[in-house]
Amino acid sequence: MTSFAVFRIFTIVGMLFSAFADEGVVPAVARFDLQQCQMLYDTMGGPATQVSLALFSPIVKFVVLQGGARCDINWPRTAEACRGTWAVSASKRRAAIETECNYVSAKNICSCSIRNFASDETLVALADHKVVQLEVPQAAPEAKAAERPPPQMRREPMPPSTAQLAV
Repeated sequence: MTSFAVFRIFTIVGMLFSAFADEGVVPAVARFDLQQCQMLYDTMGGPATQVSLALFSPIVKFVVLQGGARCDINWPRTAEACRGTWAVSASKRRAAIETECNYVSAKNICSCSIRNFASDETLVALADHKVVQLEVPQAAPEAKAAERPPPQMRREPMPPSTAQLAV
């Protein structure tokens, strides 16, 4: 056998080994897939299905962005239904995850970013549900603006006029 034939055999064997070797390996970085994003939409999603049927036109309900690092849900029911930390159970392809969701009022979307893989405590909570809300953020108390006296009582120096500056 020539060295080229031996090289070719080792190359083919190496490719076959690498194709089957990484099956079942858990990725090092948590990511969404479409099934997990669908679970979140089912929990907090809004009227997109009804609107889609009424308009006889498909409407995007959710989208997985940044290679699975983010899931945006269009038209959530309410802003309060979106906010907080959520746990999403495992799909056929991805492990269970924890995600932080925030409502973006300018776009009327709920944007969820991956926090980490689900912890052991979270997995116990996910035993009976597909999606569980872990933390609900407390509404921040509204800060009062500093009271200013009415304009007629304020004593502010007047800026010099151009006539005074020319002299």
